[in-house]
Amino acid sequence: MTEDDLKHETENLGLSFDKLGLSPLAGRVLAYLMLSETPFRTFDEIVVHLQASKSSVSTTLKYLEQMEMISYKTLPGDRKRYFKVEPTRWVSLIKVNDKIRTMISVFDHVLALKKQKDTEIKEIRDLYLYLETEIPKLFQRWEQTRKKYS
Repeated sequence: MTEDDLKHETENLGLSFDKLGLSPLAGRVLAYLMLSETPFRTFDEIVVHLQASKSSVSTTLKYLEQMEMISYKTLPGDRKRYFKVEPTRWVSLIKVNDKIRTMISVFDHVLALKKQKDTEIKEIRDLYLYLETEIPKLFQRWEQTRKKYS
């Protein structure tokens, strides 16, 4: 892929991540790291490729690290950080279930406060209760079969 192709595809893929709720820059950083022929990219390479400010890229990299979507390594005698995508960590069972439990609590609280029975909110709450029990099973099945897809 030429550098121009890489820039074009970084923008296209970045828009997909934008639609999933990431900031435009976070989407472009992920896209660049995913499309890169080398597994690791330095901070400066990311800044130059994306033509973004150092502070914006720095903030975005910290956010993506906290979300466990990227990681970095350092090399002995080299002060640079080398970033890469961590796709296997994007779906964390613990985080998914924590968010589901939070949503169940929110819906329970709303239902408790309302005088009239709200069937729509109860139905959404019931879906989250179902997901809370089914998602761990899904992850177990994935762990048992993932080598088949590799």
